[in-house]
Amino acid sequence: MSDQTPPTGDDPAESPASPPSYGAPTPPPAPDGPPAYPSYPSYPDEPAAGDGGAGYSPPPPYTPGYGGAAPDGGAPLPYSVGDAWSAGFRLFRQHAGPFVLMALTILITSGIFAGLSFATSDHTTSTSDSSVHLAVNYTPASIIFNLLASIVGTLLTAAMIRGALDAVDGKQVTYGAMFEGWDKIQVLIAAVITRLIIAVGLILCIVPGIIAMFLLYFTNMSLVDRNLPAFEAVKASAEFARAHVGPLLLTALVAILTNIVGACLCLVGLLVSMPVTVIMAAVAFRILQGRPIATAQ
Repeated sequence: MSDQTPPTGDDPAESPASPPSYGAPTPPPAPDGPPAYPSYPSYPDEPAAGDGGAGYSPPPPYTPGYGGAAPDGGAPLPYSVGDAWSAGFRLFRQHAGPFVLMALTILITSGIFAGLSFATSDHTTSTSDSSVHLAVNYTPASIIFNLLASIVGTLLTAAMIRGALDAVDGKQVTYGAMFEGWDKIQVLIAAVITRLIIAVGLILCIVPGIIAMFLLYFTNMSLVDRNLPAFEAVKASAEFARAHVGPLLLTALVAILTNIVGACLCLVGLLVSMPVTVIMAAVAFRILQGRPIATAQ
């Protein structure tokens, strides 16, 4: 029987084993496929993956806190009165020239007609116990001037609303453009309807009249925005106000306080507060309908 013990020498067919290395770990075997790297969060100053690549479309811009449609098409973002006021003030600053000129026109024409009405009325004064009483009796001429003041004031207010909607929609606002794109006759008809309703409400214990003022506040805005007939605009305003009572009540309160502050600043503040509150109402009108608004830098 032959000796089957393998030789103790080196086998030329086999490579010698590598000596162990010290100081560095042995790398693991390479996995199949490309190596996987950890993912890190992207920061605002870093471009997102795929930016500029084929088929990439960035999400539509939106303003958090201003309401309108969410970027993913989900539920509308919540409406904030504070954000609406801030947006109104910023949009006013962006278009301050035409808005200040319109507010100045409203104040000057109101003052002129008020002076003419007073000058053409019968007024007498009487004194009793260190107090002076003024009695004013309207004449046909003073009634005409009051009517003209109401007509001109209604048209100028509708013009400012047109400018506010243009500002909220990101359009160019000019003094002349405020008088374009809406039916003056329908605005006057709507004014007659709303004032009759409010007058009847005030006769019925005052509270119904206040409720009517609230419900019909957006009549001119609905008419100017969508060019509706007067009766349809009245109906649209009432439906819109009923659907958003809470937010609109807070908006109205902030608008009233803003105009009170403006009036206390020697009426000069009204040149700012009047446009800001009208733009603020236009912001609320757009957002609560789920429509986007422009933002000012």
